[in-house]
Amino acid sequence: MEQIKITINGRELTGSKGDTILTIAAQNGIEIPNLCYNKNLKVYGACGLCVVEAANSPKLLRACSSLATDGQVIYTESERVVRTRKTSIELLMSD
Repeated sequence: MEQIKITINGRELTGSKGDTILTIAAQNGIEIPNLCYNKNLKVYGACGLCVVEAANSPKLLRACSSLATDGQVIYTESERVVRTRKTSIELLMSD
């Protein structure tokens, strides 16, 4: 499998082409909040908790479904990301 390099929170990491951002982060001990694989919950769809910010991208990406690309720079704890996750959890809890 072809290897790619991405940077998450300043750490250069290696993953396989076709891996999601969430997969590469998890394989390297970086936690990104998500509900994707919680067996106690019904599949909800896009919960929005796993959003991350990518350099040079105007929109936030869902780490669970966004394929990592070689050379990508990702931030998991920027102010914008934290604010968006807070809003997402508030919406989920209000349902």
